[in-house]
Amino acid sequence: MDNPEIDPLLARFYEGTATEAEENMLKAYFAREDVPPRLRTDQAFFRQLARTDIPLPEGLGDRLETLIDRLDSKETRKRRHRRLVLRRTVGIAAMFCLLCSATAWWLSRPSAPSALTPQDTCATPEEAYRETQKALSALAYGLNRGVEGMKTVERTSEKVNQQLMQQLNHIKNLPQ
Repeated sequence: MDNPEIDPLLARFYEGTATEAEENMLKAYFAREDVPPRLRTDQAFFRQLARTDIPLPEGLGDRLETLIDRLDSKETRKRRHRRLVLRRTVGIAAMFCLLCSATAWWLSRPSAPSALTPQDTCATPEEAYRETQKALSALAYGLNRGVEGMKTVERTSEKVNQQLMQQLNHIKNLPQ
């Protein structure tokens, strides 16, 4: 085999498209001694491929298995994490869509006056003024009762604190 046939074979080999028969032809060609100088690096490469007497380090198989198992578990964890993130993202998006749909439905429904909606009950501004004064008087009365209750609680709290201090002083003065 001469050089014009070798160049296309080498190109196919380095592209990864050479057949096994073509690879064997290249190995046989580079096993010869009369290889042109420009192909000496390829010859060294093919001679290294042909060597079978390279010793393998002790325990290499076990280390490779351990490494493969570790990488596989990392990849499995990554896939599991991606799946979890995807589920959460889809869940959040679904909740957002549901919330938007419910809001759109709530806002688009016709509004009927309900019993809770205040209606105009006063015919004149004077009547509205009297009703407002009644409401404010009731509020002031309730606030005053609350303030009186707080004063009672405060007086009771002061009495309890005084009695507590007396008892503590009495305990402090007891002989030991």
